[in-house]
Amino acid sequence: MHQHSRINLAHQWAIVLVLWALIIPAALAEESQTTTKSADASRLGPDQTIVDIVSVRDAPPIHHHGHHEHEHRIVEPRSSSSTSSSTFPTAFDTSLSNNFTTTTCPTFFKDFLSDDSFTNCYAISTLLRDSTGFFHTLTSAAATSRVLDLACAANVTSCASTLSDLASNLIDDSNCGKDYADGNPLVTNAYVDLITYEPIYRATCLQNPDTSDYCFVDAVTNTSNAADYDVYSLPYGSTINNATTLPTCSSCLQATLDIFSEWAQVEKQPLADSYLTSAEAVNTKCGSDFANVNITVGVEDDFPSAASPPLALSLPLWISSLTIGVSLVLSF
Repeated sequence: MHQHSRINLAHQWAIVLVLWALIIPAALAEESQTTTKSADASRLGPDQTIVDIVSVRDAPPIHHHGHHEHEHRIVEPRSSSSTSSSTFPTAFDTSLSNNFTTTTCPTFFKDFLSDDSFTNCYAISTLLRDSTGFFHTLTSAAATSRVLDLACAANVTSCASTLSDLASNLIDDSNCGKDYADGNPLVTNAYVDLITYEPIYRATCLQNPDTSDYCFVDAVTNTSNAADYDVYSLPYGSTINNATTLPTCSSCLQATLDIFSEWAQVEKQPLADSYLTSAEAVNTKCGSDFANVNITVGVEDDFPSAASPPLALSLPLWISSLTIGVSLVLSF
């Protein structure tokens, strides 16, 4: 009798183990998938900026911090653009020299500047302060718009990843690491140009809902206030303050600063050092709620991503699977 009871008990526990082997992995997979989706949905990062919206014609005003509101639209490529990749301004078109401490660094520059994965991104961040050709382009609003047509049609997600990888490779010891450590301005400029690609892309690709022109073009052509153009130097670490001329208060400026406020929260972005001082200065002219100053700078990862969920059953799933297993065993 006891022998028979022990055999039955052993069979029952064997069934329990089999059931657990089937139930737990499924529960784990479901829990992991649910957690990942939830984290992805709730994650905040620079990819959720005010640029990623529908056309202003179809969207209501966007309400941000405080009580102000403004409108903006996503940029669409212009079919009339006549600028081609062959006429697009080139970065470091006059500044490359032999002033390097290694032979690998100039080789790295020449290679990446001619690589299609880089040139196809038409990165404005590499032109604003490091391209003589682009400086001449700025004398023509039409030519500047055509350059932006190409730049803003690039895949920002793919290009941001490409330029981030280039920035990491640039300062590797096997490439330009020694020159970067020594403060070679060409290399340090290039590094900042590469890591600021996305915030500058998003800012320069904003369009003015009143004029349908790029906000950047309006800023460049505003000869009555050069500070409108200076705003686009903030991603490089430059600041605007009350000791200088302040930019024109406009919906374009407000939308641009909203983008910069998002990226100022990202670790290692120069905006973490330049944004708050500049925003506070602008607010003295445009109003206390004009630019968002209620942020904590430099706290986000460079490229925020949802954390991998722990491989653990939640309590409800654990109880549910245990109850099912015991019930099935008792039914035998």
